[in-house]
Amino acid sequence: MNSCTFCASYESLGDPERNEKLILPTDTASPHLLIAAMLHAARDGIRRGLTPSAVGGALPRSLGAALDALEADELFRDAFGDELVSVYAAIKRREVEAYEASVTDWEWTLYHSAV
Repeated sequence: MNSCTFCASYESLGDPERNEKLILPTDTASPHLLIAAMLHAARDGIRRGLTPSAVGGALPRSLGAALDALEADELFRDAFGDELVSVYAAIKRREVEAYEASVTDWEWTLYHSAV
């Protein structure tokens, strides 16, 4: 499952000399958690005096990798509490397991026609 499939992004916000990027979430996100997470991240950046070009790095390429990053993120654990982060991650990991156990239409067509 590649969550990047559903991300819209806009690069070079404002000053074209800066490498800024805004990745917009999709409607699959919980709006309450999403807005709270964005506000906490923005507040953290302001408190630490970060500029958008100083922040970043590669985004997780799968939901499992994103959940690993979430569970390791002290900022969000402090903001939302250990219990919420752990329970949310456990629920989403069950979704990943269910997805990975399913057979997609593409797989069915490919392998069924080979039989």
